[in-house]
Amino acid sequence: MLKVKHVPEQLLDVTITPVMFVVMFTYLFGGAIAGSTGEYLHYILPGILVMSVLFTTVYSGVNPISVLATASRGLMHGGAQTSDILIVLAVAAGLTAAFAPLTTRLYRRG
Repeated sequence: MLKVKHVPEQLLDVTITPVMFVVMFTYLFGGAIAGSTGEYLHYILPGILVMSVLFTTVYSGVNPISVLATASRGLMHGGAQTSDILIVLAVAAGLTAAFAPLTTRLYRRG
């Protein structure tokens, strides 16, 4: 969020892009791919949610992949930092806790 604080236009990019993709893909391609836009919306929403989280992390300057890479290198070379491993596990648990119920609910509806 530090980058967004200095460049407020990026907040607009992060919020408008997922909405634009949902509208564009649902109404332009949804009927052709799934037969109806309602069925396709259940199929596309989990992907749009993941894309939104990834865009937000890229724009905000938080990069969980670099922490994961540091922890992996540390484990391979025998010098793993406990803090890096705990951060990776916490991020993975948080993402799973946030998005597993949403995607499961959307999958069961379809």
